[in-house]
Amino acid sequence: MRRFLVPCAAFAAVGLVGLCAQAGEGRTTRLEHQEVSLARLPDRMLAEQVSVSPDGRRAAWTSRRGAKVVAVVDGKEGKPYEWIVGGRVGFTADSQHVVYQVRRGQKVLTVVDDKEGKEYDAVDDWVCSRSGGRVGYVAKRGGKFVAVVDGVEAKEYDNVRMGALAASGRVAYVAGIGAKECVVVDGEEGRLWDRVAEVWMSLDGKHVAHQAIRNEKYMMVVDGVVGKAYPAMGPAEFSRDGSRVGYAAGLEAERTLVVDGAEHPTVGGRLAEGPIFSDNGGRLAYVVAKEGERAAVVVDGVEGKTYDTAGGARFRPDGKHLAYVAQRGSKTMVVVDEVETGVYEAVERASLAFSPNGQHVAWVGRRGGKEFLVVDGVEGSAYSRVLVAEGLAFADDKTMNAIAVRETEIEQRREEGTARVPQREILAVKALIAGN
Repeated sequence: MRRFLVPCAAFAAVGLVGLCAQAGEGRTTRLEHQEVSLARLPDRMLAEQVSVSPDGRRAAWTSRRGAKVVAVVDGKEGKPYEWIVGGRVGFTADSQHVVYQVRRGQKVLTVVDDKEGKEYDAVDDWVCSRSGGRVGYVAKRGGKFVAVVDGVEAKEYDNVRMGALAASGRVAYVAGIGAKECVVVDGEEGRLWDRVAEVWMSLDGKHVAHQAIRNEKYMMVVDGVVGKAYPAMGPAEFSRDGSRVGYAAGLEAERTLVVDGAEHPTVGGRLAEGPIFSDNGGRLAYVVAKEGERAAVVVDGVEGKTYDTAGGARFRPDGKHLAYVAQRGSKTMVVVDEVETGVYEAVERASLAFSPNGQHVAWVGRRGGKEFLVVDGVEGSAYSRVLVAEGLAFADDKTMNAIAVRETEIEQRREEGTARVPQREILAVKALIAGN
């Protein structure tokens, strides 16, 4: 394993400099990378099997130890178990807690920070609150199901599906009562429906939405108010402050955008993605599909440039600028306020992020089989993969954290002599941003 030896810190640093083309601004951005090796990635493991914490500082995966399986977090092995369900190890939204589910004999239990929960006959995948460190899941005991949130069981039902949690303490899930279903919010049962599809909650937990199905029609129910029935429906999207909610409704050919309970006519084509709200709900964007398999982003009713594909739109925290990923032919780029920045073979849409003050925009670009952390068009070091949870993680306006995989070759002795074999390292990368 390669070691980084730097005075006063276990980091290696690489400095880069370039020009920013964000939103037409011609300022200089300098980018310095610091790296620390966390561990060697097991030979047969795919990079996609590594979980990354939302703050971009931690990594977790599973590994075999003889007949047992262990969770490996930041390179440190946990307790061995017969099996880790789905080979999945994850983090809570605040990146402080590690969650996974294990099998012990004929029972299954959920482990949070090495603390084992109760044993059950079966458990569903866990759900985390969108902020904070809450964890919930559904457990089966005998012929009944129960929601378990932060280790505390709720009421038993014929069937339960976990919905959403809020850091404020609110809990919503779907409960089956006979042949019907309802949404239970903070222990209070709602209206019975033929079926409830999914449940969402605003970030602050003040608003709850769910898809209700009756007579094969979908209705969005927001805070108890039932919307218009449609033959199909997309997920509810809340603005970050919870002031607005929207969703796509209808079959693909006739899909419409519904915002705050009212149908919102689209501009330039058929709704393909959205709605996307600014944090305060003051601005609205969506993607439309155009004739000839083309696409465009519409912001506040104004249609942007046409591309082969477009999506992954994000507003700056103050809502003044919008960035998205677009493709034209073999070239993929980031577009900020209709200004094209950087050209790559591919750009990871989920990586696109603004700094807290909105002065920097970052993404992961791929070229020539390598991936790069890019800030304001300035490329950092090349890696085999850069792994992100959802959006590159800015610690502050000048610091960004990421987990990367770097592949090197080492000499290995064999019976027939020495051979060079590939070795993959998991790196914690800190990008320091400077410039005017």
